Amino acid sequence: GGTNNNNGTLIYSGAGSSSGNGVYVFNTGSVLALNSSGTIAASGISLSRSSSTADPIINLLAGTLSLGSGGITISTGTTGNPVINFGGGMLKSSAICTISNGIVINVTNNSTIDTSGGNITNLSSFVNAAANTGTMTIQGGNTLMVQDNHPGNTTITGNSTLRQQAASAMTGTVTVNAGSTLDLNAFAMSVGGLSGSGTVDTVAGGTPTLTIGVSNNVLSTFSGIIKNTAGALSLLKSGSNTFILTGTNNATGQVFIDSNQNSTGNDGIFRLAYPGALNGPTNI
Repeated sequence: GGTNNNNGTLIYSGAGSSSGNGVYVFNTGSVLALNSSGTIAASGISLSRSSSTADPIINLLAGTLSLGSGGITISTGTTGNPVINFGGGMLKSSAICTISNGIVINVTNNSTIDTSGGNITNLSSFVNAAANTGTMTIQGGNTLMVQDNHPGNTTITGNSTLRQQAASAMTGTVTVNAGSTLDLNAFAMSVGGLSGSGTVDTVAGGTPTLTIGVSNNVLSTFSGIIKNTAGALSLLKSGSNTFILTGTNNATGQVFIDSNQNSTGNDGIFRLAYPGALNGPTNI
């Protein structure tokens, strides 16, 4: 069975595992905190929300929260927002699962979402706040589907895919490691920087634009492949920083280089380094 935690705090600090094989239910005012290297495994987590009582909070400060097919859902209420705080822990799938809309997500320290048990669909929103400076690592070899992105740095690794479900903007750098994919999925996306040696694609087609350089102090180098399995993916270099492409751009969309200057009058730079190549029409 599961655990019903009504207006209290459940703190898990052990190094072992807790597996209830049921649904953990957290009513308004409740807190689930993972503080050490152990694992809590649940078939699902159900959260309540209320306009008059503090919403439940999941604090992933360390260790692993393993989710089954029940995912994380909101069971009652129409107002308020339960919270997931990533402060160094891991959220891992043991089956295909979904994180419901209406939950707010903070990333205050380097944390991980692991899809090794199945694809994860996240319908909730990451909070764009100054404190959310941790790097979010996506791993596990399957797909994380998101409505928006953590505004800070994101790393996609371990043959994993980060797939957009809506247009999104982030100020951090996205690092796509070899074998992994950033899939725009026909939606526009803007990033502070792009690095790594993996693949950027729009598998579902469309005509999305990937804007690189929205953070003026970020220099990034991408040695992977930019392509469009279908449709036409365009690139826009923005901001007063430098983006270096040493990989191949097979995308058939256009390339735009915006001469946006910084406060000292320095133009942004799109540098093409061998064996890098541009494919579509270039607009400066």
